[in-house]
Amino acid sequence: MCFVAVAAMLSAAPDAAIASEVESGLNNADPSSNYLTFNNSVTYFYQNIPKLNRDAHGVKLDFRMDANLHQIGWMNRAKLTIHGEANLGNSVNGLGGIMMPVNTALAYPGENGSDRYDLSSIYLTRAMGNRSALIVGKINVFEFAIRRGSGGAGLDYFMNAATVAAPTGFMPPTILGGLFVGETEHFKYTYGLYDPNSWTNRFDLGNAFEDGVTLFAGYDFKVKIGGRSGTQGFKLAYSSKEGYDLDELSLPSANLLSARKGDRYFLGYTFKHFIVENPDRKDAGWGVFGQVGVSDGNPSTLDHSFVFGVGGDSLTLSRPQDKWGLAYYRYSVSDPIVRELSGLGVPLRDEQGIEAFYNYHVNDRLSISANIQYIRPVLGVYDNLTVFGLRLKTSF
Repeated sequence: MCFVAVAAMLSAAPDAAIASEVESGLNNADPSSNYLTFNNSVTYFYQNIPKLNRDAHGVKLDFRMDANLHQIGWMNRAKLTIHGEANLGNSVNGLGGIMMPVNTALAYPGENGSDRYDLSSIYLTRAMGNRSALIVGKINVFEFAIRRGSGGAGLDYFMNAATVAAPTGFMPPTILGGLFVGETEHFKYTYGLYDPNSWTNRFDLGNAFEDGVTLFAGYDFKVKIGGRSGTQGFKLAYSSKEGYDLDELSLPSANLLSARKGDRYFLGYTFKHFIVENPDRKDAGWGVFGQVGVSDGNPSTLDHSFVFGVGGDSLTLSRPQDKWGLAYYRYSVSDPIVRELSGLGVPLRDEQGIEAFYNYHVNDRLSISANIQYIRPVLGVYDNLTVFGLRLKTSF
C-alpha cells in the first residue's frame, strides 16, 4: 500500500459541515435591503507552538458583495452573492502530526501559490415565500455553518476546523449545487444536492458531478428547556461518489486504484441551547452546543466524531458585543486506515483537543481575539501540543 495515498485520504477528512440555519438565506433575499451591500474584512493571525519552536504570521483578506436583484422581473426577491478570499503569509497548519487545521481561515482556500486566492462563492439566493429560500451556485459553506458560540469561518469565534464547522467528510469547504432552506413554527430545515468534490479554486463546470452526487438533509427542532430556547437536530448525508475500498489497503498501489467502493453515508445529532438568554436581542446570550456523528468508515476516512462546547456572547452585561467559547472535540480515523498504517510502523489514534477563545469587541470595525488549543495529534509518534494564537480583525 502506498503511504502517500493514505496520507491524501487523511488530508481530505476535515471537510466543513453545514448547520440548518435559515436566517442567512432569507436575509440575503430581503427585497427591502440596499441594492449593493459590502462586507469586507482584513484579519491578522499569529500562532505559536512552543514545543515545536514554530510560529507563523498570516493575513486573511475577505471581500463580499451582495447585489439585490429586486428590480429585475422574476428576480424581485433574489440576491447575487460574490465572495472573494486571499491568504497571505503562513500558518502552523499541518505541523506536529495534527490532522485538523488549527487555523481554518488560512487553511482555505489554500496556503500555497495560486491556491491562496479564490472566488469561493458565486451564488444566487431567491426567497420562496416568507420563510424559505433557494440558494444555487458555488457556495462557501462556512458562510452557513453557524452554531451558538461557533462558526464564523475562523475569523470571529473558534479557529480549529473541528470546532468552526464540525467535519462530516461529506461537505467540502466549497460546493457546487443547491441548498433549500426554510423555517416553520416548530423547526428549521436544510436540503442540499451538490457535487461531492470540493470546488475550492475550481470553475471547470464541464466536469461538474462527474463523480456522482451528494444529498443532504438537516432538521433543527425548536425546543424550550427551563424557559430557555434552543434546538435539537439531525443531519443525514448520502454520497454516490466512489473512493478507495479501505478494506483492501494492503493491496499494491496499482491494484488499489481499481479497488473502489461507493455509497457513503453520515448521520449526526446536533444541539444548541441557551443557558443565559438576552430578552432584548434575538439569538443573543450564551449556551451549550454540540454534534455527535457516525459515518460508514469505508470509503469515508472518518467513522465517528463528536464536538461539545459552551459559548456565545459576553458573560457580562457591560461587554454585550464580546464573544467567547470553550469546546472539546474528538475524531476517529477509519479502522482500516489505522490497521494498515500501524502495520507500517505509523501509529494512528483518535485526534482530540480542547480549544478556548475570547473575542474583545473594540468597536464596530475592530476586534481582538486570544485563542489557545491543546491537542493530542492523530499521529501517535507526536506528543500533545499547545497552540497559542492571537487574531486582529478589522471590518469595512
